[in-house]
Amino acid sequence: MDRTVVIGDIHGRDTWKDIVLKEEFSKLVFVGDYFDSRSDITPEKIMNNFLDIMEYKNKNKDSVITLIGNHDLHYLITEKYSGYNSVFSFQYNRLLLDNINNLQACYIQDNIIFSHAGLSKTWCKNNEIDMSNLEQSVNDLFKYKPYSFGFTGRNPYGDNITQGPMWIRPMSLLSDKLDNYIQIVGHTEDDTIKEKSGVWFIDNLEKGGYLVIEDKNFSINNLNNAKIK
Repeated sequence: MDRTVVIGDIHGRDTWKDIVLKEEFSKLVFVGDYFDSRSDITPEKIMNNFLDIMEYKNKNKDSVITLIGNHDLHYLITEKYSGYNSVFSFQYNRLLLDNINNLQACYIQDNIIFSHAGLSKTWCKNNEIDMSNLEQSVNDLFKYKPYSFGFTGRNPYGDNITQGPMWIRPMSLLSDKLDNYIQIVGHTEDDTIKEKSGVWFIDNLEKGGYLVIEDKNFSINNLNNAKIK
């Protein structure tokens, strides 16, 4: 079975467990943002949910990919983005460091790039990414130079082609995306999962949406409904 399920930004939500129970898959990809809930999910629940995801990852090392997002990154480097919880920052930092070997910035399957926000040509060039070994090059950079993934540019929303795979926004990504790849990203919430010019935007977990890739066919599924597309 070649079936990949991709889950958007978590932000403390445990509905990923319902997806796991509902779907069969050979790969499960989380696109990050485990912390900083936008609703009334408590820090304790956010931390327990993150630990549950890490436990699930540890039990399924080969089939579960756990990417990192900007709302996780700012507890590892000295930057503070919207939603930063200074009261629990130490606990969040310790949890992330304890599980850092499970977290990666990029995953590539065939010609599909999975990252939190997307990879631009400009960011790859500026950071001397080895395009012949793209996945490992990006992940090595995150491992050894995590500040390379921090916020850049003057646009306060992150809509700049210099932004990296934790931060770049849709318009900039679409204008400067890598050639010959499909990209699947979260980061920018929307009412529905959408595809545009070879980029899938899947930050829709709050409404129950997630993406399924089966034999190179893409479908939008929902916890409350059957296949949408």
